[in-house]
Amino acid sequence: MYGIRYHILTLVAVFLSLGLGLLLGGTLGEQVIVKQQTQLLQKLEDRYTQSKSDNLKLQKQSLELSQQTSDLQSVMSQVSSHYVRDKLAGLNVAVLQLQPADLTAIRGTLEAAGANLCATAEVTDAPGLLTALQTDEAAELLGIGSEADEAQRTSALAKKLVQELYGTEAGTGNSSGGSSAQASAGTSASTTAGSSARPAANASATPVIDWLKAHAYLTVTGEVGVKPDHLVLVGGASDATLPRLRKLDLPLVRQVRDAGLHTVGVERSDVAHSGIAGFSDGGFSTVDNIDHVTGRVALVDVLSGAVGHYGTKKTSQALLPYVPNAKEVSTTR
Repeated sequence: MYGIRYHILTLVAVFLSLGLGLLLGGTLGEQVIVKQQTQLLQKLEDRYTQSKSDNLKLQKQSLELSQQTSDLQSVMSQVSSHYVRDKLAGLNVAVLQLQPADLTAIRGTLEAAGANLCATAEVTDAPGLLTALQTDEAAELLGIGSEADEAQRTSALAKKLVQELYGTEAGTGNSSGGSSAQASAGTSASTTAGSSARPAANASATPVIDWLKAHAYLTVTGEVGVKPDHLVLVGGASDATLPRLRKLDLPLVRQVRDAGLHTVGVERSDVAHSGIAGFSDGGFSTVDNIDHVTGRVALVDVLSGAVGHYGTKKTSQALLPYVPNAKEVSTTR
């Protein structure tokens, strides 16, 4: 039989063993954890060092590419005026600007090419215009019923606008809007004054343009009512003008195409929403980086006869039209 002393000694031995085990286990475990953390920190430091080195290399490459691009733009700026000189000599070129953009550089390039900028029109308040089109006043002006839906109204506006700007179909001075106004005024005058009444001499030949200008939806400079040799259609859209891109641009593309105007669709490289697909579907050649020197050179080449889609976006076929020699531009159709 074991006495009480034996049991006490046994319990003491067990607790001493547990304590010693915990002490040894905790010390060794802590060493293992510390070692693992040290290895992890070393790996993270190595990765940071490598990432920093890679980032410095990329920054250097970016600076080199930026410098190369700047040099290319500088060279293009110097030679472009010589390259485009007189390529459009004597040709009338009109510009219809759907999206606000600075056209100073485009005008300079076209003038250097010898083109005559016969008319420039700019849609200045597309959101306001789309809203105003839903009024009865607009419906009456366009010669459509007040029950006409949005698509019918924008289509009618596009037709009238192209007619009045470029003298297509009925043309300025004989457009359906002007003729109707003159006929109405003439009838009224003859009723009140008999044969001595004068026709509506003051009736506007461009009622839609006048209405758009009066409400600050459109600005126009140059001569209207004359069909140009070429038309440059400036598109693209911001978030604010995106509805215009969807609702007004396509009807205008159709009307310009049906009017037989040789048209090139262009836009800036940095527009939020591209309209190149709509121009392309309309059968027009396009330039998607008109804010670059290369884009403006491509524009002159296309107006000179080249066909295709040029620029820097995924919709382009090449940066510039193919030039087989220094004096000739490809006109392959």
